[in-house]
Amino acid sequence: QAACDDVILRLQQVFVARELRPDVRETLEALKTRGYKLGVISNTASLYSVFNVLEHYGIRDYFQDVTLSSVTGYRKPHPGIFQISLRQMQSKPENCVYVGDTRSRDIMGAKRAGFGLAVQIGSALTEQKDALTDPCWQPDARITSIPELLDVLTARDDAL
Repeated sequence: QAACDDVILRLQQVFVARELRPDVRETLEALKTRGYKLGVISNTASLYSVFNVLEHYGIRDYFQDVTLSSVTGYRKPHPGIFQISLRQMQSKPENCVYVGDTRSRDIMGAKRAGFGLAVQIGSALTEQKDALTDPCWQPDARITSIPELLDVLTARDDAL
């Protein structure tokens, strides 16, 4: 596994230009202040790359849980990976909001797992990564920037 992580890290350094989206830290701080518990669910072959990215961005401490397909044996959209995260977060799916960039993995998976809200955030790679043509897996909301999530959650909370 260590060799796999090393290869993935080197490939990401060479081929993937990752940059933290604007206002992420401020939004995570606002979510924390509002009492939200935050977690990450990621399809990855690595045991460490997600943690390394979160540390690199300086946002690891905002997340109570990081659930990885390389550990669980399930890949999104399989509901198993979502259920494991829910158990680790000690949360009920209907109380959870999932934010992801693909309908084929993120939105479909969150809805299959019974999440209360599935939000799609656009990214430069969404169209390339998302091969889903089935129109039934639609997000409950679409956003283009992380701070927009605060408005989505405010509207949801006001409706409850």
